[in-house]
Amino acid sequence: MHDSKTKPRLEECETARGFTLIEVLISMLITLIVMASVFALLTRGQKAFEREPEIADMQQSARAALDIVSKDVLQAGAGLPPEFPAFSRQNGGGDGAPTDVLVIVGAFQLPGEVYNDPEVVDKLGDGTIVAGCPSFCAQLTGATSNFQQGDVLVLYNDARNDGAVQPQWTMVEVTSPPGLNVGENKAFVELDYATHAAYNSPTAAVPFATDAGFNAGVPMKITRVSVVRYFTQLDDPTKYNGPPPHLLMRDLDFQGPQPVGYLDDFQIRYTIGVTAPVDQDTPPDPIADLGFGTPITADNMLAGVRISVTARSVTAGMEGASEGASAGMEDDFIRKTFSTNVNPRNISSGLDARVMATP
Repeated sequence: MHDSKTKPRLEECETARGFTLIEVLISMLITLIVMASVFALLTRGQKAFEREPEIADMQQSARAALDIVSKDVLQAGAGLPPEFPAFSRQNGGGDGAPTDVLVIVGAFQLPGEVYNDPEVVDKLGDGTIVAGCPSFCAQLTGATSNFQQGDVLVLYNDARNDGAVQPQWTMVEVTSPPGLNVGENKAFVELDYATHAAYNSPTAAVPFATDAGFNAGVPMKITRVSVVRYFTQLDDPTKYNGPPPHLLMRDLDFQGPQPVGYLDDFQIRYTIGVTAPVDQDTPPDPIADLGFGTPITADNMLAGVRISVTARSVTAGMEGASEGASAGMEDDFIRKTFSTNVNPRNISSGLDARVMATP
């Protein structure tokens, strides 16, 4: 006989069934999908956490470099006649560097230094012309000079390109402290012509060699300048697991280059003219480009400089690789390009001042 009291217990056991295998598999699949989604979000967040600081550093480095170069471009041609090529073609082709080279000449206002107006030259020559000069000297109008030993100067005849005398210049360096021609109470500076001769105008050597040919009724002036040169080079490859980035280097007055920031590309374009502007890769040389006798005007002189810098991430394989990359630069690095247009106002103001001084 069956005990009637056991029937409810049997019924309870029959209704308390567990999960079937299919139900367990479906539950596990749903759990895996949810966990995969969570891990994907965490991984994406981790990548963004690693990526954003490096992008911020990359952009800051590019903008800082662009700002430094722009400030130097603004100083180009200061204290010099508009005929002078303030953006030199010396080393402008690259000299082995992978990108453009920018060479700027002007009377830069450097911290702690004073740049005065150009000084007028009375005589050029050795001791037979400038008394007390041990070698080659320029005798100045005043009894004192603001030049110091080691200064880089530009000696030029202040001639217009449309006059009878061809504009000429030569870059020199002061080799000794200024002296005094006691007999005439005039200051003189001893000059080295050879060190920076590559920056001279093509016809500078002959008339500037002695006092005989430089006057011709045109004032001779001399002024302190700075020469700033920018170029890029690869950083030390031993510091990186992959390809190293480039460093933008700045060389001031031939004292040796110093790094400005990390860049992968550095490009310069020059705009000539205002009414019908034309862009070119090479820096303009007014005398060489126009020829002697052609007046320099706002429509045939330098009107603007376009500076473009491309920064590259140090780490490869981050999300967004090749974003903003230039042609031929598609790889595992993130790149950003920044550009600006700068008006070298000292060059145009020199032309304006000349026009205003013309009767």
